[in-house]
Amino acid sequence: QVEGREAVDGKCHVRVWNSVSLTTEHVLGLGDFDRAICCLAFSKSGKGELLAAIDECNEHVISIWEWEREKKITSTKSSMDPICALEFHPEDDNSLFTCGKNHLAFWTLNNGQLSKKQAI
Repeated sequence: QVEGREAVDGKCHVRVWNSVSLTTEHVLGLGDFDRAICCLAFSKSGKGELLAAIDECNEHVISIWEWEREKKITSTKSSMDPICALEFHPEDDNSLFTCGKNHLAFWTLNNGQLSKKQAI
């Protein structure tokens, strides 16, 4: 979703849709994102309760959401360089990675905070 021109729905946000009825189930981040969402990922283990999104702003802010509750857990700046991919670890919802131009990082979600380890 890219920022639009409408006053109400024009702000960049994430919509989670029901794939059968095509209705919007949840709206996340109205007013939280600056430009556009460049990457998005759902957690894979358990019920897929978490959603991660990266804002296309200058600092490429990564945010983690409990999407069914429409609640942001945390957000932090990730990189000044463009980011191309974001994924959760297939067996651990608390581990993610991001990669892009001059960038490969491993993230850990612990007690509501993201910590980053830059790859060599």
